[in-house]
Amino acid sequence: MRIMMLALAFMLAACSSGKNDVQSRVAAFYQQHLSHISASDEHKPRSEEAFYRNYVSAETLSRLDKISALHEQEILSADYFSYTQDYAPEWISRLKTGAATDFMGGKVMDVWLGIENNQRMQLRVYLRLEDNVWKIYRVRDITDNYEQPIFNNAAIKRAEAWSAHLND
Repeated sequence: MRIMMLALAFMLAACSSGKNDVQSRVAAFYQQHLSHISASDEHKPRSEEAFYRNYVSAETLSRLDKISALHEQEILSADYFSYTQDYAPEWISRLKTGAATDFMGGKVMDVWLGIENNQRMQLRVYLRLEDNVWKIYRVRDITDNYEQPIFNNAAIKRAEAWSAHLND
């Protein structure tokens, strides 16, 4: 009986650590990402590619790379992961992450970023399992009820056509 109770306790701990793992991964991503975007250029690491591949879905990275390469695109108006154009290092300590919940075969969780005037901005972060690791694939700005249209194929095609027109 004791062995069964012990086994049950280990199973419960293993099940609960899955959700904590998602939450701790997202918190670690945002700690590092916010530190990166708030650092001056001379303090930024030379290679960020491995960092983002570790935390962000390959599809999302591919779309962001494609959009960033377009001339005068209007799809990304701010940093995709923070919905900010700049970020102050002193705001990072106010980062807060909510619990991850199941959502359409993946996970979803809320993240609150510290912003000016000692306030917070709420984001919703969607994750999917990729290479046996939970990775961010979508981020929405809940505070302003807005999502940058990186998954809008029509908007990307228009931006590509505009960019091609400018290069002619």
